[in-house]
Amino acid sequence: MYSLKRINSLSIVRWFYTANLSVAIDLILFTTLTSVVGFPVYISNLISSGTAITFVYPTSGKFVFKDSTYSTGRYIIFISYFAASINFFSYIISALVDKLSLIPLIAKIITLPISFFVNYFFASKILKT
Repeated sequence: MYSLKRINSLSIVRWFYTANLSVAIDLILFTTLTSVVGFPVYISNLISSGTAITFVYPTSGKFVFKDSTYSTGRYIIFISYFAASINFFSYIISALVDKLSLIPLIAKIITLPISFFVNYFFASKILKT
């Protein structure tokens, strides 16, 4: 049986903690942009997710993958990957809202489990190289 310390030492668990903080930033900003400001869903997701990623890079590098070398090259690859990921999930969220008439926040929440694992996989490859 794993002790709590041993479980917390797993990078996927540390990614979960970091991702939760990032998701909180993302969801608060996304909801504000769509509901309060009235921005389109796609644009709101680009802005909110992009903001959250600026938190994820240094946090996941240091806390999740135990790597404090933040090279410019790695940052460009990280941001490039997440730009593509954010664009893809923005499209999916917009499609869920437009085609299924879902509330934007619900559509975004539906995509979170998939993006969590996909983004963990790619971030681990980028930050561990």
